[in-house]
Amino acid sequence: MILKRYEMKNCKSTRIPLATGTKLVKACISDRLIDRHMYQSIVGSQMYAMLATRSDLAYSIQQISQHSQKPTSIHEKAARQGLRYLSGTSEEGITYDGKEGLKLKGWRDASWGAEEGRESVSGYVFMLAGGAVS
Repeated sequence: MILKRYEMKNCKSTRIPLATGTKLVKACISDRLIDRHMYQSIVGSQMYAMLATRSDLAYSIQQISQHSQKPTSIHEKAARQGLRYLSGTSEEGITYDGKEGLKLKGWRDASWGAEEGRESVSGYVFMLAGGAVS
């Protein structure tokens, strides 16, 4: 289990994968870096969960994975928040409502250059029968 691997099995859980308003920036020369391999392992474990069953982690992983080469303690705190989120939501899942039928709905959004370095970030969700499919 992911939480056991990172000694967070009995951690205080949270209901959001990344704290609201979190703005992660690149490490500066004065920042103390943490173990890169451990950080990459935490990010990769969450990414595996996202790809398999937890699409709700996509945004937080997009944010934390950008700092895999030079992670700081601030980046680690954000990555561990994702683990705390998994702890608090391990019994939840996507449900499909047969009453809604096979009606496909979709939404998308983009930041258009608002990220550090002026990159654009976009995202989308498609729902079928009330549950996310993509």
